[in-house]
Amino acid sequence: MAIIDVQHLGFAYAATPILQDVCLTIEPRTITVLLGPSGCGKSTLLRLIAGFEAPGSGVIRIGDQVVSQDGRIVVPPERRQIGMVFQDLALWPHMTVRTTLDFVLRGVGCPADERADRVQAMLTKASLQAVALAYPAQLSGGQQQLLALARALITQPRVILMDEPLASLDVALREQFIETLLRLVQAEPLSLLYVTHDHEEAFTLADRLVVMSQGQIEQVGTPEAIYHRPATPFVQRFIGVTNVLDGIVVADGRVQTACGMIRCETSNVHSGEAVQVVIRAEDLHVEPDGAGELVGVVARTVYPGGGLLYIDMGSRFLRVRSSADIPPGQRVTLAVHRAPRCLRRGELRCTT
Repeated sequence: MAIIDVQHLGFAYAATPILQDVCLTIEPRTITVLLGPSGCGKSTLLRLIAGFEAPGSGVIRIGDQVVSQDGRIVVPPERRQIGMVFQDLALWPHMTVRTTLDFVLRGVGCPADERADRVQAMLTKASLQAVALAYPAQLSGGQQQLLALARALITQPRVILMDEPLASLDVALREQFIETLLRLVQAEPLSLLYVTHDHEEAFTLADRLVVMSQGQIEQVGTPEAIYHRPATPFVQRFIGVTNVLDGIVVADGRVQTACGMIRCETSNVHSGEAVQVVIRAEDLHVEPDGAGELVGVVARTVYPGGGLLYIDMGSRFLRVRSSADIPPGQRVTLAVHRAPRCLRRGELRCTT
């Protein structure tokens, strides 16, 4: 049975629709990540599941229980057996780490003798033993995140909802938190629904990815399926580092662009049509023998993240994945190693 089942969910602020006919199931013991640009509705969906807002239409079930339906909150947030990690953490400034965890257990009626053992166990799991008597203001950013996670975990909820919890952390702290979270998931049968707009975060954590845009779900699948088999033009453009070129179909399999002639998959368009060509950065290769069909000049090299070259094509830059050590200013030729998708203009939705 799905841990969360959302059917035909709709929600609006005043007259502005935020979510439109959203259907989604969350399987138990998985990390499901909602990924999308800012304003696409992913945090709103999380708040509706948590019970902080009532949907305008549709049904939300947690386990076999209907918790919200057609504008009504049937089960309040505190009775939904969920844990929540907020973007701003919402830690209680007057409580120490240990007192925070004890207070949460008292709130759900846990007996005193059991509370002490469960608090100590959670301090160990979350690597917070050394700061058990510290207040939130005395903790590092990473420790504050761990306390927020421990507070959500300690009641052993059916599912944990996390709303962009790493947005305020630097890269090193983010990596530490992700490692801790993955270890906790390995150790315990956790179900997580995690919201982020960060692609690396999403692909690192997700068992299942849910890509959202403009209040709708574009695609649900494994990270591998989302990346290699995008179901919609939006997913094709939004996932990974992509180049989008305007062009004209001049013959079957060929499109003239400002960067040169490119061989494409053109089965869905006709000669003379204005199209857009979507090319992943890793599908463009630098040809050392000058045999590539596109010619440009290296303008900049970005080293982190697998190496990214910005190639000046005269009218624009192309982004190319490459580990080659090529100095700026050097002329290179590029070959397209996988025929890119060719779309009629207007089929690609904006990602911002």
